[in-house]
Amino acid sequence: MNYKDNSKEVFEVDETQKDVAMVIQILKKLHSSLGVLRQGKKIQDRLFEDKSLKVQHFWNSMSLFEKKQLLQVDLHDLLAFFDSKDLEKDIIMEAFSFAKDHSSWKVWMCCSCDEKFPDCRLHFEHVLKKHVGVLSQELQSVIPIALPTDWESMLCSDTWKPIDKDVAFPLLEAQGKNWSSSKNRDLLFCDDPERKYLLKRIQKMLVMLQASEFLAADHVDVVIEYALRRLQHQCPGVSLSELGLDSTYLCICFLDASELHRILEFLKILFDHSRSMITENNKSLGTYQYTSKPLCDTKDRIVLRGYLLCLHMNKNSISGDSPSDIYNVDDASATLCLDSDNEDTGQPNNYALPSWMFTDPPGEEKVKLWQHLRELRKDGGKELLRILQKNFHALNKMLDANYNSLSYIEALHAIFGYLDSELQDRRNKVDHVEQSFDTILRQLKKKFVGSKTSMHTAMLRVIPPILKNAQVMHKRNLTRVAPDICNLLAFEDGDETIQNFLNQEDTWVKEEIKRLLEDFSLKLMKNDSLIMAALKERERLGLILNPSVAADYQEILLPLLKLYIQAKLEKLVDENATEMPEVAKEEDYAGDTEL
Repeated sequence: MNYKDNSKEVFEVDETQKDVAMVIQILKKLHSSLGVLRQGKKIQDRLFEDKSLKVQHFWNSMSLFEKKQLLQVDLHDLLAFFDSKDLEKDIIMEAFSFAKDHSSWKVWMCCSCDEKFPDCRLHFEHVLKKHVGVLSQELQSVIPIALPTDWESMLCSDTWKPIDKDVAFPLLEAQGKNWSSSKNRDLLFCDDPERKYLLKRIQKMLVMLQASEFLAADHVDVVIEYALRRLQHQCPGVSLSELGLDSTYLCICFLDASELHRILEFLKILFDHSRSMITENNKSLGTYQYTSKPLCDTKDRIVLRGYLLCLHMNKNSISGDSPSDIYNVDDASATLCLDSDNEDTGQPNNYALPSWMFTDPPGEEKVKLWQHLRELRKDGGKELLRILQKNFHALNKMLDANYNSLSYIEALHAIFGYLDSELQDRRNKVDHVEQSFDTILRQLKKKFVGSKTSMHTAMLRVIPPILKNAQVMHKRNLTRVAPDICNLLAFEDGDETIQNFLNQEDTWVKEEIKRLLEDFSLKLMKNDSLIMAALKERERLGLILNPSVAADYQEILLPLLKLYIQAKLEKLVDENATEMPEVAKEEDYAGDTEL
C-alpha cells in the first residue's frame, strides 16, 4: 500500500494563512494610520486657516503708520533673526554692502574672478581687459572700417542698371551737372542684357557679403577705385569727381562686361574664402542656449535708507496707490525716495501683505535656488568667456597678419621707389652708370642689415623672395600672366614712357614686385572679411554675456525680508492674543468694583 506524507503541504498551507493574516493586519493598521494622517492634515489645515485669519484680522486692525513701521526692517535686526544661518547672513551683508556702495541692487558678477559691477559696460570692459586680452595699438590701427550707413541703402537701390558712358558723359558735361542733380538720368540707362545681369549679380554678392558680416569699407573702396581707374583710362578728359561719380556705386554701372566680370570674380573670392574660413566660434555661439532667469517674477521693491530696508509691495502699496505714485525711481535702484506729497494718501490695502505670507515658497528654498542660479550664471558666463577668448585669439592673429601685410606693401612701394629713381636717372642723366635692379636690391639688403626700424625689417623680408623668383623667371625665360583678379588690385606704373628704359632682367624684378603687391593686397582683403565677422561676433558675445551674468539682489533679499516680517507679524498676533484676556479681566474687575 502506497503511503504519501502530506505533512509538508499542510505546514506550507498554515504558513501561507499566517502570512495572509499578517498582511491583513498590516493593512488594517495602515488604514487606521492613514485615517489619523488625514485627520491630522485636516487639523493642520484648520490651524493654518485659523492662523491666516488671525494674521489677516490683526493686519486689518493696524494703522497705516504701524504697517509702514512693520515694513521697515533694521539691518541689525534682520541679521540677528538669521543669526544661526551663516549663508543667509552672508547674502544679506553682500547685498547691503553692494547697494550701499553703488546705490543699485542690480549686479554683474565676473564669472572668472567674482568681481562685481553696477554697470554692464564696466563689466564687459573688465572681462576684456583682465580675462580676454586687449589689442595692441598697432593692431587696433589696422582694424577695417565698417561700411558707411549710406551704402546700406545703396545696396538695396533699384538703379543697378548699365549706363552708356558715350551718351552720359557728354550730356552731363554739357548740362554742367553731376549725376545726383541730373533730371534725365533714366535716359542714360541702356539696354544691355549681359551688363544688366552682371550688375545684378554684383549687387546681390555685395548684399550677401553685408548680410554675412564680411563686407568692409575697404572692399567697396577697391571696387570704386578700380571702376574710376578704368573710366579715367577710357575717358581721360572727363572729370569724374565733378560729375559726382567718385563717391557712389554708379561708376560701376559705366563699366564694360569684361570689367564687371573682374569685379564679380573679386567679390566671389572674398565670399567663398570667408565662408570657408569661418571659425567654429560662430557655431558655438549659435548653439548657446543659456539664458539668465530671475529667481522670482515679482515687482516688489526694497528701499535702502541708511541701515533700514523698506519693503515696497507690488501693485498696491500699503497706502493703496500704485508704486509710481509713491516712489520715483528705477526698479533696480536701492536709493528710492518717498514722495512726501503722496506719502499718506489713499486708503490702506488690507489684503496686500498677508496674501504672500501663506502662499510664497519658504525663504530657505529661495536661498537654495539663489545659489543654484548663481552657479548657473557662473557656468554660463565661463562658457561664453571661453568663446570670447577664442574669438580674441583668432582676431589677434588675423590683425597681426594684416599688420604684416600692410608693412610688406609699404616696403614694396619703398623698394619700387628706389628702382624708379634708377629709371629716372637712366632717362635723364647722360653720364649715368646703369645699375641693374638685382644689384640695387642686393645693395639695399646689405645696407639695412641690423636696422631695427619696422620699414627696413619689412624690406629685408621681401627682398630675398623678389630676387629668388626673378632669377627663376630669368632662367626659365618666363613671362608672368596675371589673372583677371589682379587687374582689380593692380599696381600702377605711373609714367609709361619710362618703361622703355627697362631691360628684360629688370622687367622680371619689377613684375615680381607687382605680383607680391597684388598677393599681399588680396590677402589683406580676405582677412578684412574675416575680421569684420569676428568683430561682429565679439559684439554679439557682449550682448549675451552681460545679461547672462546679471542678477538683482532684491530677488533674494525680498524672500528673506518677508520671512522676517512674517515672523514679526505672527509674534505680534500671539502677543495680542495673550494681552486680550488680561484686558478683558481688567475690564470685568473694573465693572465689579463699580457695582
